[in-house]
Amino acid sequence: MKKPYFLPIFSALVLLHVTLILLMSTKWAVHAVWFTNLVSATLFLPLLVFKSVGLPVFGHSEGFGWATFTMLGWLLLCVFWMMVYWGIATFANRLLFKPEPPLKQNT
Repeated sequence: MKKPYFLPIFSALVLLHVTLILLMSTKWAVHAVWFTNLVSATLFLPLLVFKSVGLPVFGHSEGFGWATFTMLGWLLLCVFWMMVYWGIATFANRLLFKPEPPLKQNT
């Protein structure tokens, strides 16, 4: 089955998420607390679920700041969001692309 819209939708979702993470370091984002909280939630909430299962996804924090992610944490975070975006792109592709029915053969 052809998937003409899958790759553009999947790529756009991944690019949007990476762009939002990179925008967190701009001067504008420092003043928009709601924005940094929203993007931080996309990073920390999935890892908190993995931490509750017992996986070591956070490293040691220096002082009172946020804990760093371990390599396993980064890997699980990437896999989690890729699976979410894969599902969204597959669902959107099925909505947007209606495959042609197969031709009936006369015998």
